[in-house]
Amino acid sequence: MLKRNKTLLALPEISADPKVVSEWTDTIVYPKLRAMQSELAEHPVIGNLKKALDENGKFQISRLKPLIRHTVARIAALPKTYYFDIS
Repeated sequence: MLKRNKTLLALPEISADPKVVSEWTDTIVYPKLRAMQSELAEHPVIGNLKKALDENGKFQISRLKPLIRHTVARIAALPKTYYFDIS
């Protein structure tokens, strides 16, 4: 039996609406990526993104937040059949 996730249930259905994209980014996506920061920093491509490096050359996930939000918006704009298997 699946356990209901109250956080997910409280979110509006994902859509390209900027408020919805922000809510999904701030509640689900960004916190998950922040928790993975050390793994992402070690990734050969992600860890070396110029946009992610601070002035000291240290990987900072916070510097990628606009890119993360943009990616969530692109996914949200897709028809549901691209990310949900509804059968």
